[in-house]
Amino acid sequence: MASTGRSGIRHPAPASVGTLLGRETGMHALRRCHASVLLDAGGSIKAPSECLGHHDPSFTLRTYAH
Repeated sequence: MASTGRSGIRHPAPASVGTLLGRETGMHALRRCHASVLLDAGGSIKAPSECLGHHDPSFTLRTYAH
């Protein structure tokens, strides 16, 4: 395994089943799922926005509410 930076990390489990980690299947997909579930629950936009590190809640809505 690489020891410097996230881009050098190897993911043997997904590779072993023929799945490549990328924007649609990696950490970004998990963030999107998490944000969508929180927004769908009908709570305040402030909590998911802060959790995701967004300074502008409207950015969270534009990006994750669908």
